[in-house]
Amino acid sequence: MLAISLFSCKRDPWSDIADGSWNHQRTILGISFEGQAGTPEITNTDASTGTIDVSIATDLVADLSKVKINSLQLSYNAASSVTTGQTLDFSSGNAQITVTSENNDARTYTINMSEFNEDLTGIYDISALYIYGGTGPEYGGAALVAPELKSWCWNTAGEGPEAEKDNTLTFTLSSILDNGNTTGTCVNDAGNDGKYWDCIFAAKMNRAGTGDLDLSGFYRKIPKGTSTWIRNYNDGSITFTSEDGTVTTSSMLEPGTYTIGSKTLKLTSRCFNFILHGADDWANIYSDYDVFAKNPRNFLIVINKR
Repeated sequence: MLAISLFSCKRDPWSDIADGSWNHQRTILGISFEGQAGTPEITNTDASTGTIDVSIATDLVADLSKVKINSLQLSYNAASSVTTGQTLDFSSGNAQITVTSENNDARTYTINMSEFNEDLTGIYDISALYIYGGTGPEYGGAALVAPELKSWCWNTAGEGPEAEKDNTLTFTLSSILDNGNTTGTCVNDAGNDGKYWDCIFAAKMNRAGTGDLDLSGFYRKIPKGTSTWIRNYNDGSITFTSEDGTVTTSSMLEPGTYTIGSKTLKLTSRCFNFILHGADDWANIYSDYDVFAKNPRNFLIVINKR
């Protein structure tokens, strides 16, 4: 009887766990928002307060007073004042979430929102084109030239390099990737003349004697019509992918003075710089054929933002 009595009075250790009295955990472990750029920084300031710093791409959010929570991870059995799928009001720059533990302790997080602006977005006019190329720069064999100034080298039916200079480029942000890079669409519109540069090098200038040369592989770097772009913030590159899957990659030059090979170029606006891969042609050094068709080294597209 004594044994039975002692057994019946023994506490059930699981009951202490089940009633939650031990659980004071009230922490946000992870959170993500619509239009978020990068990873939020979560800080537990003290027992009752915390902060979250987050960057939001305003181009991707229709209304800052209703920013959707895409995901929310809390400590064990904690509850929060808002849940995944609901929205927060960031119209004043910050918002709050209160997290309550199973033991009814609370911590209030102040979420500080900063605006992320992808400065590539917008409408641009193509204001200038430059080609740097040529065999033997150390012997004066290279040139940096606006191709339309050598009009005799190109198609004479209105589709030479000058056709590109009324084009507009419209960049739109679509999303921010998990690695922090941005992506969107680029629309290369042909402008008032309805024409693009066809990149045809005239047969009369072709020293190989093989007729007209299609140099689109060198110079059709920004696709006609609609393409997809990705901006890599680690290496500074901007990659274009055309609708047929062709990929081209450039760097962005900001206003300033640059050394391009053996030449100097002063820019007053931004410029896409595409590295080309021609081949030395010592037999045709110092010729337009060498600079444009055989050994082009850089193709630069200068743009002005509206």
